Amino acid sequence: MSFIVDPRDLLRIRGILLHTLAEQQEYRSLRNEDIDGELGWIIAERLAMFAEVNRLLSTRGLPTIQLSELCRAELRAVGHSDYSEKFALYCAELVLS
Repeated sequence: MSFIVDPRDLLRIRGILLHTLAEQQEYRSLRNEDIDGELGWIIAERLAMFAEVNRLLSTRGLPTIQLSELCRAELRAVGHSDYSEKFALYCAELVLS
């Protein structure tokens, strides 16, 4: 990020997004279907985060993002032991950028 962000705002928004992700993660075991080579739970979590990021942007009067932007944030988090926290943080950065 090349801009100044209030850390409290970043943490608050990360918390909202982490909650959104955690809610979706509760349904992982029910979403094991293959959809075009990807597990259904991955798609559901991604789309939930996309919707929430865009909702938060809209409430701030900012333009929404494209799914590809969210996917880049998701890829940065993949493979980390704290994936959920990182994904939520990177999504919060999208809201505040």
